Parts: sequence; structure tokens; C-alpha cells
Amino acid sequence: MTIAFKNIAVTAVALKPDSTTITINYANDFAIGDAIFVMVAMDNSGASGASPAPSMVDYQGNVYTKLKEQNHTAGSVANDGSYVAIFGCILTTAVTATNAITVTTTTVSGVCVAAAVGFTGVTSLTLVSSNSSSGTSGTYSSGATGSVAIGNLVLGATACEGASLPSADTDTTNGAWTSYSADGGGAGGSQKQGGLLARKITSGATGTQTFNGTNTSATDWAAVIIEISAVIDPQTCSIMPITMPLTSVALTASVGAVNRSITPVTMSLTPVALTKSVDSVTINVSPVDGADDGSTNVPGSGDFSNSAPSLIVGWDFTARSSWMRFSGIDIPAGSTILSAYLRVNLYAANGAGSLTKIFAEKSASPSNPTSNANYAAKTVTTAVVDWVAPSGTSGFASSPDISSVIQELVDTYGSLSEVVILHKNDEPSNASRNMRYSSSDDPFGIPPELVVLYGVVSDDVATDINPIVMTLHPEPLGHTLGAVHADISPVLMALTLDPLEAVTGGKPFVWNGSGWVKKPVKVWDGSDWVVKPVKIWTGSVWDPV
Repeated sequence: MTIAFKNIAVTAVALKPDSTTITINYANDFAIGDAIFVMVAMDNSGASGASPAPSMVDYQGNVYTKLKEQNHTAGSVANDGSYVAIFGCILTTAVTATNAITVTTTTVSGVCVAAAVGFTGVTSLTLVSSNSSSGTSGTYSSGATGSVAIGNLVLGATACEGASLPSADTDTTNGAWTSYSADGGGAGGSQKQGGLLARKITSGATGTQTFNGTNTSATDWAAVIIEISAVIDPQTCSIMPITMPLTSVALTASVGAVNRSITPVTMSLTPVALTKSVDSVTINVSPVDGADDGSTNVPGSGDFSNSAPSLIVGWDFTARSSWMRFSGIDIPAGSTILSAYLRVNLYAANGAGSLTKIFAEKSASPSNPTSNANYAAKTVTTAVVDWVAPSGTSGFASSPDISSVIQELVDTYGSLSEVVILHKNDEPSNASRNMRYSSSDDPFGIPPELVVLYGVVSDDVATDINPIVMTLHPEPLGHTLGAVHADISPVLMALTLDPLEAVTGGKPFVWNGSGWVKKPVKVWDGSDWVVKPVKIWTGSVWDPV
């Protein structure tokens, strides 16, 4: 799948929020499946000059992943240096220019420089390679990536302290950079940052890629570089060539008849087994709707509800678990599940990380639980994923990858149109830890969503080849007197006449070095050569010579 630049997602801008919440407006519309990458350049406003630890989500519920970050402090003092990060998101909900991104930091940020770009054709946010660096000087350098591949996306970003812009990288190795930058100042002389975001889709594969430039003057800076792959690597689909040498059998002399059989040759050919190859990728997002979610008290007998505004998992005076039924799913039979996860809108998480487990109901026609007992009696998948809930936070959260759970359903039942997820408590008694998130009945929250990325395997790709056994049966040789039957089918073998006696005109001759002379015919009787009468086949009888 080819990566292509689509549009600017956020016009380069310098903001002065003096807050822990920063709002960044989208500049254009983007569709489901588009990938957006956002740079933020900020003060190192954490304690002792640490990172401000930003997180990012938009108004439509798209959650951004922090792909690479770098912090720099000159003297372990808050706001004395620079911080830069690149976030990425493959949209599961379309956005428009009227929507916005919310950046949340752990400490107040006096200034934030932001820029973002959007692409099509990005199927994974997994980094092929990356690097980062920081310092105090008149130049910046992120360090080098690994060896780049043609068509991959490379992004670089830098932040430098001071209300002036770092210069763009003019290097054209593997293609030219396109850059976006802004500068801004905040409250106080130290709270000033310039930021720059650069992009290129590699048009060459000349070793590694760097991201370097100059600052207006010697100043504190931080820089990062990342590489995103253009394709999902196909698995091997070739059969190794097989070489079968055939060794000729040399005939020995024998009067009367030549050996009539040659031992059959058996050759076992074991081709390399083909593996599955993914040739298309689809993202399937399925939100919970109506009464298709709820909480239960298992193994208790009370607290069963499918209409409360929140779902609780963990220990809340008693063991609490939840369920979510996702319908409208369209995953074909034979699909390979590349990734899958739950996305929830947290109310809060009480305690130091509640222990939970994620299963799915193992049924061709899964249904909503109707009681605590019905919930407890449901057959679940063998595959299970542990989820240690976020601690003391609110906002959006994504579960660990649950592709093994969804893959088990596809492998067992074929195509999927609905899935019931069972999110179960794994806390011991009286642990006093739980997580709580919005249900479909919460008028102000976003209900749980199941996000599945899957690939379809081509029907014409074999997945197994049985070993092949071939037995070659040469035809037996005929009598050698009168003519030598030298045709062995289907294997061609060389025949050596010497020392076999020649037969010409019905008379036995041997070659004496200069001509053919008649000789008595002898055969080996097991201990000596003895003269024997010679006959040839006339077509109906054996006639003496």
C-alpha cells in the first residue's frame, strides 16, 4: 500500500495557554483510515526540568499515540530547556475543520508550538526505526535512522528555546524535506519556543536518514526522527527449486540375454510449504448501542444492570464485571486479525491499577447476559488478555491487543457479524480497586468501541503442500543378440558396449583394435568363462548362429 501526503492537518501555530489543557484546531477534513501526525514543541515544565508529559485526544474520540519524544534541561530547572514529541493516529472516526485536538499536560505549559500533517496509505503506527537527541548549541541533529526503504514515510521535529525559528533541513538524500514551523513566547523570558515539523516520503534508499539544521543562536534544543513503513511485509510464497540428478547404470556383458530389470528409483520431493499472504487491510470500528452493555456481580446475586450510565470492573464492595455486545461487525471468514482493542471513556480508576481480564463469549450467536447466573454460565474463549487498568486517570483509554481473542472466533465460526466481550474482575476479595467507564446510557460520555484491523487472505494462495513421492520404473532390456535394446523409458541411461560383444549379420564378433573378428562366444558360469552355443531371434524361433 502506497503512502501519500493528503493535506495539512494543523497549520503551524504558536499557542500561549498557561494551562495544563491546550486546544489545537484541525485545518482540514479527514476520513476514517487517514493517518495524522502531530508535533508539539513545549517548555520542559516538569519538576526539575522534566517533560510536561503530554497526552492527546480529539473531540471525536480519536486517541493519539506518542511515537517519539525528547526532553532537554540545561540545569535541572523547570522551563530552562525544550521538549518535542511526535504523536500519531489512524482515524477511526472522521474529522472536519470544525473539530479540535486536546493536549493535556501534567504541569502548566506557558507556550506550545504545534503542526500536523495527514496521509493516506498508512496501515500501522509501528516504527521501522527512530532516533532522538538534544543539546545546547547553534545546530540541532536528531541522529540517524536505520537504513530506509523506498516509499517509507520519514518525519522529523525539533524545538529550540527562544522566540526564533530553527532552520529547515536542506539535505535531499532520499528526497527533499517539506517543513512547517512557528515560534512563540510565553510569560517569562525562559518560556519561549520555536518549533519545526518536516516530512518526506523516501524516493531513494541510500542508507540512513538524518534530520539536521541550525538554530538562530546557541540555545537549548531537542530533536526526533521517525520512519513509518509503507506496507505490511508479505510472507514467503515461493517454492524452492528441486534438483534431481539421475545416475546412468552401466551394463555388463552377458550372452543370451542382458539383465532384464533395473531396480526402480524412488525419489521423495518435499516442497517448501507456502504460508498465508495478506493482500488487503480493513479497519472495523463497532460502538456499543442501547442495552448492549452492562455490569454484573459474579458470583453474587445482586447489582445486575444494563441501563446504568457507567460500567464497573474490579472490586467495588463486591466483585464487579461488565459486558459489551458489538453488532454490525463485518469480518470475512479466513481473515487474519492484525490488531484489535477496546477503547473506553474512563470515569476514573480507583487504586493502583485494577487487575482485569478480557474474554469473548464463544458462540456462533452470542447474546447479552440476562442475569448474574447467565453471565457466569457463558462459554468463553480459550484466549484471554490481561488488562491492568489505568490508575487515577480519566479520559480515553485503550486496552492491550486482543487480536488473539477475535482470531479464535474467526477460526472457529468463520465470518463475524457480532461479538460479546466479557470484561471480568481479576482482583482478590476486598482489594478496593476498580475501573469505571461510560456505558451506552451515559448521555455525556462516549460508549465503548471495538476497533479491529484485519487482513484478507487471497483464495489462490496455497497454505500447505504434501510431500511428493515419485517412483521411476525403467523398462526391462530385451535380448542383446541380434540387436541391443538401448531404450530405457522414461529415464535415459548411457549404455557402454565394451566389453559387450558386437552382433552383426547374425554372427558374433569382437573388436581386436583394428577390425571386427569372429570369436567363440563365452559366458561366465559362476567360476569360469565357458563356450556356449549362440542363437538369435528370427522373429518366430531361436536360430543357431
